[in-house]
Amino acid sequence: MPRILLIDDDASLLDALSLAFEDAGHDVLTAGDGQRGLDIVKKEKPDAVISDVNMPGLDGFSLCRKLREGGNGVPFVLLTSRDDEIDEALGLELGADDYVAKPFSTRVLLARVAALLRRDAMRAAHQTERAVAKGALELFPERLEVRYAHQPVTVTVTEFRLLEAFASRAGFVLSRDRLLEIVRGDESVVAERIIDTYVRMADSGALLGTARATMVIRGQGGFGGPQAPVEADPWVKPERAPDVTIVHPTSLGQSLIYRHSGDNNPHCTDPARARADGFERPIFQGLGTFGFACRALLQGVCDGDVERFRSMSARLSNPVFPGETLTTQIWRIGESARFQTLGPDGRLLLDRGTFSAAS
Repeated sequence: MPRILLIDDDASLLDALSLAFEDAGHDVLTAGDGQRGLDIVKKEKPDAVISDVNMPGLDGFSLCRKLREGGNGVPFVLLTSRDDEIDEALGLELGADDYVAKPFSTRVLLARVAALLRRDAMRAAHQTERAVAKGALELFPERLEVRYAHQPVTVTVTEFRLLEAFASRAGFVLSRDRLLEIVRGDESVVAERIIDTYVRMADSGALLGTARATMVIRGQGGFGGPQAPVEADPWVKPERAPDVTIVHPTSLGQSLIYRHSGDNNPHCTDPARARADGFERPIFQGLGTFGFACRALLQGVCDGDVERFRSMSARLSNPVFPGETLTTQIWRIGESARFQTLGPDGRLLLDRGTFSAAS
């Protein structure tokens, strides 16, 4: 009898789902929060987990990430009251096997879980502890473990399955649809953009660039190099109303959109990592905030003529949360300008801004 763990802080929904799964012949375990659910997974080893996303403490995203980081591949279904493509993409990237938006049909949920259990049983029947090897690369499917030249390599579940697909089918051409089928199976849904992104990253063994790691302490400044003395920056806010004020909204998925530039900072997309880094929720990338301010300056100073852009600088004073509206105040000074960017609550986001343009 398959054992199913149901996790939700809504007691009435938990009771209704328990009855439905018991009637379908499942042994049911329940938990009212993510931490309790994590403890049950470790102790009872259920055959599948169905978890709400929005829970106090350890939410569904964080629970899924903890399980996958610990090497636990139990079939995992996320439930949420928000039918949002961003949530879906994030959940699947963290390693969830399926995603169901509330309200949902209990019959459909039972069918999806049954399909996941069948797929998991088929994988178990056909897999032994065998390594898929290609050159110095070794993949261990049962443990989702990757080694290169005998050294462990940390990868996500999606990255592992893509590596396995390529390594075990060397010399074959794999279409996007075939990769989607291999990585997620026929019963699950995954955004094609996720596959495209991973494939582009793995497409070439050539050096794409080098990176320098820098530790920046929040509130202490110094980003990008030594902090200049205050007297070296004679910026003064003009004592008059702004000449131009331009308002731009950001979308809830702004960080995920900007991430396609290559900025994959996890506290911009992962709620648990954002909280661990001291933010109440994921933040928008700082350079993206500069981009919105630059667009406002091009509109307000250059009449949209990008050829007139020369330079801009500012101090990033506070983070932006995706979905917030950004207000850029501009004071024209000849062919240049000074500016500030404010959040919807009036907090200063970009301060001491200067902009220069060609005539």
